[in-house]
Amino acid sequence: GEACVRQHVRTLITHIGADLPDAIIYPTVVGHLENPSSRQLSSILEHLRMSCESKSPGLVAGVQQVLRELNRCSILREDLVWSVLQDGMHKVSAGMRLMRG
Repeated sequence: GEACVRQHVRTLITHIGADLPDAIIYPTVVGHLENPSSRQLSSILEHLRMSCESKSPGLVAGVQQVLRELNRCSILREDLVWSVLQDGMHKVSAGMRLMRG
């Protein structure tokens, strides 16, 4: 049934990841970061980590770190944009008060 299909997909992804880690690890890590409660992605990621560890130790952890940093930079960028917008809004409000006043 469904569990058997999931197991076959997990096995297939793990085998592809062992031979071509660049093709599988990044999208799997991104999917896991976007949906950390997914047991299927967690399981696939753990299998990839174990299968890649002998050829490329730390590859999965490295990809995870890069993506966390990219996410952090994106959040910082959003904070900066928000700060600039708020500052601009305050300047516009002050200018309007001066014009009225």
